[in-house]
Amino acid sequence: MVCLAILMMVMVVWKDSFQISAVYQPAATSNPQIQPELNVSLTMSTPTPTTTMPPPPSSRLLCHSFDGRLGNQMFQVASILGLAWTMNRTPVFVGDFQLERLLEHSLKWSNQAELEKRCSKAQVIHEDNCYRFKYSFAELDPKIDFSLGTYLQSWKYFDKFRAQVKRALVFNQNVVKKAATIVEKIRDRHKKDHTHRRSHQEKRL
Repeated sequence: MVCLAILMMVMVVWKDSFQISAVYQPAATSNPQIQPELNVSLTMSTPTPTTTMPPPPSSRLLCHSFDGRLGNQMFQVASILGLAWTMNRTPVFVGDFQLERLLEHSLKWSNQAELEKRCSKAQVIHEDNCYRFKYSFAELDPKIDFSLGTYLQSWKYFDKFRAQVKRALVFNQNVVKKAATIVEKIRDRHKKDHTHRRSHQEKRL
């Protein structure tokens, strides 16, 4: 729980480091919280050029079904987004997953059911080894839908799109508030322990 809280606070710092300007038009949907929020332009708060905007959704899909818990899911989202944008494909995250419920913006598309149906027929390929970048993942046949697995734990998959990935992985306010409360309790406990030790040392002197 402590590790999760610290991780969430890091994401908040990421969020506050950028000025965000949307450049998409949300598709109509019955659920106002479900929006295709992936295509965004981020302007650094420092005087640097605007980062490259991810390519728009294409006709070819890059699908993924999740393995593992929250930390693994964050890595998989980052890698799939990076690979999809590199190859000008539409990233599709199949099924229900824990991370989706914690993010500020949904990773689901307005026509998610239709896309997942296509994903069920996509060609499936897996990484050969954990924690290793697979070059062939970035050189897939542009005429075919693919589904990639499993953990995809290499920063090289999303290195060119760090800013956009950070934007996609911003936690929602409920999570941020809970994380802040946990962190504040940890800080208070540390202050009390430090004060107690200092008082005990002064008495010994």
